[in-house]
Amino acid sequence: MQPSEPSTDPPAAAILDSSSNSPPQAPPTSTATSPTTAKPAARSPPAKASAKTPRRSPPAGSRARNPKGKLQFTGELTDGAPGEESLASIQRIFDKFDVNHNGVIEFDEVKTLLRSVQLFPATEKIREMIRRVDTKGDGIIDFEEFVNMRRKEEPCELNVLAQFKKFDVSDIYRGFITEESIRKVLEADRVEPIAIDDYVKEFMALDTNGDGKVSFLDLFESMMSRVPDEWLEWIWTNVQRGVADDTITAILRENGFQPRLAERLLARTKREGRQIVERSYVDMGRGYVKPIIS
Repeated sequence: MQPSEPSTDPPAAAILDSSSNSPPQAPPTSTATSPTTAKPAARSPPAKASAKTPRRSPPAGSRARNPKGKLQFTGELTDGAPGEESLASIQRIFDKFDVNHNGVIEFDEVKTLLRSVQLFPATEKIREMIRRVDTKGDGIIDFEEFVNMRRKEEPCELNVLAQFKKFDVSDIYRGFITEESIRKVLEADRVEPIAIDDYVKEFMALDTNGDGKVSFLDLFESMMSRVPDEWLEWIWTNVQRGVADDTITAILRENGFQPRLAERLLARTKREGRQIVERSYVDMGRGYVKPIIS
């Protein structure tokens, strides 16, 4: 069967059968997010964009300090190459985790921040999140380990939480990231105005329902490269309809999928059938409540 050119119309409500001669179903346009490395929308991810954003570095030799005025880390950390997140910026995020200001991030503090966005993973899951970043194996995360996580742009759940809390500063829309909150944070970081405009555009592209707010789930799916379920359904629908492999992979690539991921998803779908998104504690979040620290 030779398919015609892809349709640009919105997805049809009914799934067409394999005997249909119509063009492949149009890809989702309103609910797909943009993962960091393989994104179903042709937009750049916030984590990568953050790394490329030009910044003015603080004065040479300056060190980020905790609220008590003590040096948080006295090793060989530097403020990074041009475009990297500054130590001062990373320190501000670190301080949001370090609730008791003792210079390290502990289990209860990670648990508290997760609850602040109404996420309730199991105890072992939280310990797993910490172990992913805790390179020294002492069960806690110090500033050096936190900086390494941010600088390496680790696609891990703790870094997703850190990225979200960095921009969750709106007094009106707590628990969401807005254009206003992004600009507020980046202006404080002395990011160039043109770079801020680009970053805002890229970040707000993750707003899946068009309400002007990026949720934690939106960011999680982006940074963790989790393919949204509607795209898995789209692939399966067009496989059933007999659409040529080259046509399907071409549309996926046009919408931001890395070629290897597009080919792998298509091959697995043809071999195993409809792929299913693995559900986790993130999918069970119930909104946002401001944390109460006792």
